[in-house]
Amino acid sequence: MNYTNPTDSGELSIADILTVIGRHKIMITVLVIVCSLLMLCKTVYLTRDTYTSFGMMHISNKPAAKEAETTIQQNDIETSKSLSTTYTEILKTRVFLDDVSKASGKKYTGEQIGKMLTVSQVNDTELLKISVTTHDAFDSFILAKAIMNKAPDKLTSVYKSGEVEIVDPPQYNEKPDDKGYTKNIALGFMLGLMLSCAYAFVYEFFDKRVHKAEDVANRYDISILGETAQGAVKKHRRKVNDLSEEAKKIINANTDFDTVETYKSIRTNIMFSMPKLDRARNIVVTSASPEEGKTTTVINLAITFAQTGAKVIIIDCDLRKARVHRYLGLSRKDGVSNVVCGYAKLEEAIKRNVRENLDCLTAGEIPPNPAELLQTDEYAQMLKTLEGEYDYIFTDTPPITVVTDAAVLMKHCDGAVIVARNEMTTYDLLDTAVGEVKNSGAPLLGAIIHDSREKQKKYGYYRGGKIGKYKYDYVYGDAKNGGKV
Repeated sequence: MNYTNPTDSGELSIADILTVIGRHKIMITVLVIVCSLLMLCKTVYLTRDTYTSFGMMHISNKPAAKEAETTIQQNDIETSKSLSTTYTEILKTRVFLDDVSKASGKKYTGEQIGKMLTVSQVNDTELLKISVTTHDAFDSFILAKAIMNKAPDKLTSVYKSGEVEIVDPPQYNEKPDDKGYTKNIALGFMLGLMLSCAYAFVYEFFDKRVHKAEDVANRYDISILGETAQGAVKKHRRKVNDLSEEAKKIINANTDFDTVETYKSIRTNIMFSMPKLDRARNIVVTSASPEEGKTTTVINLAITFAQTGAKVIIIDCDLRKARVHRYLGLSRKDGVSNVVCGYAKLEEAIKRNVRENLDCLTAGEIPPNPAELLQTDEYAQMLKTLEGEYDYIFTDTPPITVVTDAAVLMKHCDGAVIVARNEMTTYDLLDTAVGEVKNSGAPLLGAIIHDSREKQKKYGYYRGGKIGKYKYDYVYGDAKNGGKV
């Protein structure tokens, strides 16, 4: 089954864009600062000082018939402006620039002078501004002076009716030009912003991991039963696979308030997602891939349901890589595989009162054919016996995309739950997992997002089991040690 997401097709809303930027705000900030600093360093240490010398000429129209007139006519002004445009191009010609090169001592060729020269009309007037910029103050002055000296004769030789007058001769300028610190830093800022945003969107395009619960809900049109926040900062697979770290997440007397309330909320959502039956309600918990917190979730859900006074049992059907017994400090032997194969009696295999109202049936010995074993009539009969004794059965299974065991167990369940780990589970695998559950025909109750960063941000003030000035303590019964964990 294939599932689509609007972001996969490039249809990004403003909210999506802001979310992406917010998710990468640290990287964006760093790149913007780095690019701005690099441009500053380039300006300070790599940009040579430049010096500009300039002068201004006045262009006027002087027809012979009107030389004696003292009144300036409007058409004379327009003609002068037109001449200014023409003169600007004349001063850029190769012939004129070569003459300037000779006059200035041939230190620079005409082509080089052309690159240093700027000729501009001042504010749409009859004034022409001649500017020369070089890396030497004296050279700028000499070139500007040579141009201003030769320009009048050159221009009037082309247009004899025009008149050119130098109104502001070039001056020797020892002060270097402004290097453009503000402009270059702003350029670095924009460059850093564009690069970082491009990085963020390319990263998001190729990043197929789960980040937000609502994305999962929208993608598959399923309910999010809850989000847990334990260990949400752990990303690396090596750390996530640390059994001791996962075992610490099992609910006990020292578990923080928010975690307990989170699982109670999930418990409520599951209870209202399933009809009441005359027998035990069998809930199968699976995941898309290993190390997603599935076993931790199964145990915590079972403990939370047992707190209501209901009789609950955990069945560890992850026969290849069983962990329930390790998290609860139990012995693996004499479990599911032993009972189904007839080497142990069910009544003796059940580990009773691992918590108050909570029993456990561990995986047992590793069989050579787990999937086939779970399809036998003996397993179905064992499950039927347990359904008559308990109110809830929680079954831990292998990842549904790895082996077929979970799909086999779905045939016996009253509801299935998928666990996805924040910033670890990929949508490619989750697509397959949701499809497998739906293909099995089992009711999909919803998904649980394990180690949610969003949840951790929202409820960080619950840390340490405190809300304001109040502190909540949780004690769970245990027949083995006097009612305390």
